[in-house]
Amino acid sequence: MKTETNIQFDFTQESGLKDWFLEGSAHVSLTPEKELLIEGYGDPKGPAGTPRGRYTLWYKEPIWGDVRFDMDIRGECPNGNIWFFNTQALKGHKSIFEWERPEADYVDYTGEDRMELYSLGILRAHEEKINFRYIGGSNAGLVNKAGKQNLGNAADPDNAGLMAKDFEEKTVFHEFPTPFDDPDRWYNLVIEVEHNRIRASVDGKEVMDYLDEAHADNPLKGGWFGFRSFTPTKTWCRKLLVSAKD
Repeated sequence: MKTETNIQFDFTQESGLKDWFLEGSAHVSLTPEKELLIEGYGDPKGPAGTPRGRYTLWYKEPIWGDVRFDMDIRGECPNGNIWFFNTQALKGHKSIFEWERPEADYVDYTGEDRMELYSLGILRAHEEKINFRYIGGSNAGLVNKAGKQNLGNAADPDNAGLMAKDFEEKTVFHEFPTPFDDPDRWYNLVIEVEHNRIRASVDGKEVMDYLDEAHADNPLKGGWFGFRSFTPTKTWCRKLLVSAKD
């Protein structure tokens, strides 16, 4: 029999932040309206070792099994917001925090063969399309970590150059028109992962229904999750409910 887990995150008290872990350059706080506020800071084009507005705010504990995320979110436009989810530690590692990513560079995730995860663009009112990716893991070898300062994506100022075409082709599993068509307003986003089926809806309308055939026999069943951005903008969350069956 499956065991169900439901976590309603509390953004009403400062103690609610203790279970989150920040990588990169951002301020994390709770607003008087009882919302989680993440404010990236720095210069996205600044040199390594300086704040560049890139961050990932992880929930410290993994949640395993088929999982459902239900959140109310808002973000400044334009932004570089992404939802990282179903993040798994690989190669004998028990946790994704066994090594550090203090600058939260994109290559710290895309070029990392000790972890794998799904990523979904969110709150991108300024872009025509949203993409859903699988990064790290079996795709990590596509990224030359030694030349990380020259890596990048034409639509992603997280790095300065252009990523190889094969990286884009192999990491982007699915694209769809952005449902975030009205800047700086609240949206309800629901993401559901059942075995290797990933679905997403925005304000009650389904926007993605994808079967990850590459992981049909070894699905990413739960793991770590969190907010990602590569721009120094503000992101708010006023509700986050995570439900899972292990």
